[in-house]
Amino acid sequence: MADQTKTIGSGQDYATPALWEADSDVSTGFWKGTIEDTTAYGEVTFSGATGTPTINNYVWLTSATGNRHSGVAGTGHARIEGTPGTPAALLTINENFTRIDYLQIKLTGSGSSDEAIRIQSNTSGVLISSNIIYSTGTGASQDGIYTGNWACSGCIDNNIIYGFDRAGFHLQNYTGSATQTWNADLNTLYNNGGGAANEGNISVDADGTSTVNINVYNNACGSGGGEDFRAVAGTGTINWAGTHNACSDTSLTSRGLTTGAQESLTVTATTQSSGSYMVFKNITGGSEDLQMLDEAAGNLLSDNGTNRVGSEPDARQDFSLDIVGNTRGTTSPSPDIGASEILAAVSAALSGTATASITESDVVTGGKTIILTLTGDTWVTAGATFDAQRQNIIDGIDSAQAEAAGWDATWKVNEGVTAVVRTSNTVVTVTMTAESGYDITAQETITATIPATALTTSVSAVVASPTFTVDFVSTGITVFRRRIEARAV
Repeated sequence: MADQTKTIGSGQDYATPALWEADSDVSTGFWKGTIEDTTAYGEVTFSGATGTPTINNYVWLTSATGNRHSGVAGTGHARIEGTPGTPAALLTINENFTRIDYLQIKLTGSGSSDEAIRIQSNTSGVLISSNIIYSTGTGASQDGIYTGNWACSGCIDNNIIYGFDRAGFHLQNYTGSATQTWNADLNTLYNNGGGAANEGNISVDADGTSTVNINVYNNACGSGGGEDFRAVAGTGTINWAGTHNACSDTSLTSRGLTTGAQESLTVTATTQSSGSYMVFKNITGGSEDLQMLDEAAGNLLSDNGTNRVGSEPDARQDFSLDIVGNTRGTTSPSPDIGASEILAAVSAALSGTATASITESDVVTGGKTIILTLTGDTWVTAGATFDAQRQNIIDGIDSAQAEAAGWDATWKVNEGVTAVVRTSNTVVTVTMTAESGYDITAQETITATIPATALTTSVSAVVASPTFTVDFVSTGITVFRRRIEARAV
């Protein structure tokens, strides 16, 4: 027995996530459950799996690809929601290395101190990624993700968390001597902590002789009721580390997190051409869409993050993608701050001497150039990586026609990869080799489609513009023969 993937839903392997969890077995690999429908399922407690959980053998609750959220809450998604009973959380995690991703998790009801997700005592290696976690509840002291005064550890990344009375991410190590270590990357937290407790978006407590180590990178925290990055050390120790976060107050400075910090940003849902804002698609209560609206100059979440690809603290994480799977910028541009990424549209311009009304004799002779210039992306790294893509680039330069001795049958088949040169990070030049077998009877239209495998960040092929044509050249032989035949008659 190895990794096991089970389906959840009506007519599936298990009718509910709770029934799936009850059979969890990590003896030889992960125990993965994919929610296959959009039913609103109730609470799940992760506890008592067969076997010993490890970084490779763990319980994993996720969504079938077709049911994943689109970055905004809605009924058409795989979801856990409701008012929890006891313990007072929708998802209660007692199992080391538990993984929760691509779910919509909605807390309702009026229970005091309820949570969407609770990580219990002595639970380590938890991973919570790419979820929408939110509350429509009215209870006091409700939290999005909560830990108490006990030892635990884990990572949260690419989550959108909003609307909780007390805090969005709450590490409440308020007594005792336990140590917690948490990594928070690329999350968006909004409007948490607005209730009576008034704590904030990310809230950390340490009292007694307890210690909390909290590493924060590329998180966007706005409109927190208390502080966006809150700390109450008491007699305990809080060790903050990280860079390139954003907030709507000055709490990053208070926590000593000034490197790359964007502070005092006004939260809005309107394009800003200048100033200091974090701009989301919609901040209206009940209709929130906390993905970035745009990359206008006033949106300081845009391109102000730091590249953490390759520095994931958990081997199961992937910082190259945002909450819905968009590829993130790395260095040019840098990633956006928060859970969502907007990359400039990738385009390619086709130029060179091949575009200047060439004829079939030019293809036969060779020497014309096809120059492909990228905007919004770069060619893969020079050397072996790029060299392996040269044939793919040639294959993408295609005729709309299909003549027996036309472009696709001759030039595309016979052109050597040495004709393709990576002139710079954004420019490739193809110098056409002589093709004696090229012989057409009508004009051909040539389109260059650049494969995604040749590009650094794009996950889709890019069609270059404009196309170019190769004109048919008449030899006059047929006409001359007809004249001779007519005279003979």
